[in-house]
Amino acid sequence: IEKWKKMTAENLCLSKGDKIRVISGDLKNLTGFVISVDKNIVKMEPDHKDITQILDLEIKMITKHFETGDHVCVLDGESQGEKGIITKIVGNRCIIFSDIRKKEFTTLANNLKLSSQVAE
Repeated sequence: IEKWKKMTAENLCLSKGDKIRVISGDLKNLTGFVISVDKNIVKMEPDHKDITQILDLEIKMITKHFETGDHVCVLDGESQGEKGIITKIVGNRCIIFSDIRKKEFTTLANNLKLSSQVAE
C-alpha cells in the first residue's frame, strides 16, 4: 500500500519544461509546460491554441503528463532508477517496458521524468 503524501513541488519532482495536465477545476484535462514552481504554485504555459496566457495553478490541481512511447526514468517508488518506454497509460499510472529487465512494470506518472538516455 502506498503512503499518501501531501502534494508538494518537492515530492512531485517538477522542473521547468515538464509537461503537466490539469486534473481538477474548469481547466480539467488542459495540458501545458511548467514555466516555474514557487512553493505550491506552478506557472504553466498552456499547450492550447486558444489559451495563451500563463496560468498560476495550485500543485494539487495538476499531475505530470506523458504519452505512449515516451522514454522515462523512474525517480521514486519501487522501481526507482529504472528506465524504459511507456507502453500504456491508465489514469495516473504508466505501464513501462524496462530497458534492462525487458519486461513491463507499473508506476505512478508523478514518479517519472522524461529521459533521453537508454539504460544499458
